[in-house]
Amino acid sequence: MKAILRERAIQLRKSERLSYSEIVRRLKVPKSTLSYWLKDLPLSDEEIRALRRVSWKKGETSRELYRNSMKEKKESEAKRVYDEQRRHILPLSDRDQLIARHALCGRR
Repeated sequence: MKAILRERAIQLRKSERLSYSEIVRRLKVPKSTLSYWLKDLPLSDEEIRALRRVSWKKGETSRELYRNSMKEKKESEAKRVYDEQRRHILPLSDRDQLIARHALCGRR
């Protein structure tokens, strides 16, 4: 069984130039075993860069969803704090309003 998996891993590496992660996903073998089997079949620097570009693009959607959910979470928290503070401050008394008008208009 292991011999068959090893041959399949070597075939995938040679023919499709797949990354360790992709071969592990397909064959369900430990990455350390794969590393031993494929030690003489490294990818070129350009192939590694191409794989990274592809994986980055695949993850773009996830990253965008994460950014959006974090933005919504931050806005929700800011609104909650604003509403809480507004309840503490409002309504302003006539005296508070007078002081605020004088502070904003520069009158003494």
